Amino acid sequence: SDPARLSWVVGLYTQHRDEDLDRQHFGPFSSKYETERYAAYGQLSVELMPKWVFTGGLRFEHFEDEYTDTIGLITDSDDDYWTGELTLEHFYSDNVLFYGTLSRGVKPGGVNTDTSSNLPIVAAFFQTFLVSRQRFSSETLFNKEIGIKALMLDDRLTLRLSGFHMDRYDAQLESFIFDPSTFVFTGFLDSTSNAENYGAELELNFAANRYTELFV
Repeated sequence: SDPARLSWVVGLYTQHRDEDLDRQHFGPFSSKYETERYAAYGQLSVELMPKWVFTGGLRFEHFEDEYTDTIGLITDSDDDYWTGELTLEHFYSDNVLFYGTLSRGVKPGGVNTDTSSNLPIVAAFFQTFLVSRQRFSSETLFNKEIGIKALMLDDRLTLRLSGFHMDRYDAQLESFIFDPSTFVFTGFLDSTSNAENYGAELELNFAANRYTELFV
């Protein structure tokens, strides 16, 4: 294919991580957390017609984790994730680009170490709740975005403007509980049902002269 009209990339990714924690937190506590990630991905960009470029990407990941600690918590997970992106770009001119993007991402779940380490020191009323929060689920995000990127005033002014809406499924949100009988705070990630983010972003970078640059 004409290299000016078609471009592609493929790749493999792997990560192995070991995290060991030892601390004195109202008594000794230690934990071991292992994760393994393997992924394959590909992306293709093609010029559909003059000034119009379509990009599609797909990624497959296998995720495993395993956790143990001195409180007696033993847990593991094994998941497969599909993510990807579809983007359409229109080069209105040499200095102005319009784009629209649909993308899907996944953030793996994990273990809340604090809920386990604090379990022996909170009142019985809170223990059942903390046990139910020792793991949090994977979060899936579906993002829709449109925007413009432009160079103006002889390339002295750079403009980036975008609007976005994100649907989040099993959203990972920070939370905490406080036990007034022991004055212990326990922070954790909690997987809710659904959530959404939406908004707009604007960036302006202006080179006023050779000594001064303004950024908003």
